[in-house]
Amino acid sequence: MTKDDMVMVPELAPLVGTWRGSGRGHFPTIEDFDYEEEFVVTATRKPVLATSQATWGARGPMHMETGWLRWCGNGAVEWVIAQPTGLAEVSPGTFVDGVVAVAGPVHGTPNAVDVLQVRREYRFSPDQLDYDLWMATEVVPSLTHHLSARLMRVSG
Repeated sequence: MTKDDMVMVPELAPLVGTWRGSGRGHFPTIEDFDYEEEFVVTATRKPVLATSQATWGARGPMHMETGWLRWCGNGAVEWVIAQPTGLAEVSPGTFVDGVVAVAGPVHGTPNAVDVLQVRREYRFSPDQLDYDLWMATEVVPSLTHHLSARLMRVSG
């Protein structure tokens, strides 16, 4: 069975695969940093893709998250993302011309960090994925650019 057999929504098929590359992070409350990343998008036989992401730097693992990118029709998507730090994003958005753009509130457990909102933009081409992420926290309440990365397709 091929990945195309498993993707229920043809529009999402180009996203399926493993992507690797590097990025740079910054935010007013922390020092700038560089990181490496692997982002995996998997077909599920439903109108949803499973996503997983992990980053690491010179000192080891940095961040990871798991999610589900749901197709809602007519270019509309919803991305639900869970992080082991106690945060969950519920973000509606669009997927148009190879660009996934989502934004939404962040919900946290009682001991989670104070992230209030996240906005993500992923730009897919056949073999390259570029993205930017903005976030708002209780300390920096307006959406502020935090991450940018370039990943290359390594499989899929």
